[in-house]
Amino acid sequence: MVKLSPSRLRSSKVGGEFVVANYHAPCMFRDPKAMVIHPGMMAQAVQTFAGGLPTIFAGDFNSKPESAMVELYKQGMLSKDHQDYPTSRTFDEWEPRLSMG
Repeated sequence: MVKLSPSRLRSSKVGGEFVVANYHAPCMFRDPKAMVIHPGMMAQAVQTFAGGLPTIFAGDFNSKPESAMVELYKQGMLSKDHQDYPTSRTFDEWEPRLSMG
């Protein structure tokens, strides 16, 4: 089961808001491009939900440190030359790109 659970919280000490999101990625190891698309879209959804607030994004990502998904999360993008870069379709302009700020 794939689940994304974001929450907006407020610090009782300093009063500032922040977001915590928990995600359980699918185990789709045989389709590395899907292992970029699904977690990438979830991270983008969390960023939209957070609206610029500080964010903690945690969970079971079902990936190895050298995976394309981890590269996307660390770098904010995945090179189009990467072997696991998702093939785009003419009607779908989604890209594996995150706001890093």
